[in-house]
Amino acid sequence: MDGSAARPAKFNPWTLLLPWVFVQRLIGATKYVRARSLSRDGRDEEALRIMRSMPESMKTRRVWRVFEIQLLSLLGWHNETIERANAYILAEFNRDAGDADQQYLLAFVKWRAQHAFARIADDSPMPTSFAFDYVWVNLQHVRDYLKRAFPLRGHPSWNDE
Repeated sequence: MDGSAARPAKFNPWTLLLPWVFVQRLIGATKYVRARSLSRDGRDEEALRIMRSMPESMKTRRVWRVFEIQLLSLLGWHNETIERANAYILAEFNRDAGDADQQYLLAFVKWRAQHAFARIADDSPMPTSFAFDYVWVNLQHVRDYLKRAFPLRGHPSWNDE
């Protein structure tokens, strides 16, 4: 042999895993879009059922977790709203707070938690973990998608266009 024969390509096991990961992400994104559509039509309980049908490992995106909190709040499931909001606040506590989108989502979650807490314990003092100030959030730096999906209308700079 003269050595000019082509060598067979070396097998890479990652090539088998990549399509599976892509398919799982596509399924998750499709479920999220479907849940958003149902919620927009006022079918919040169905939307929540779809969100809960997703494995926890797929709910890594902030907006998915915030959307679940929003649905719980809209349904009036205040205890679960507070529970999920607390988990979200604790998870985000140690992250860099310099991101305007993150600050906005955190303010939205705290606002929904305040609302839920006021419904179940209106004569108790508000937990300090739910405290926030609208001035923390610069709306000019927040993506429009987030402002449409999670409206924080109490913000002094909010403009309903």
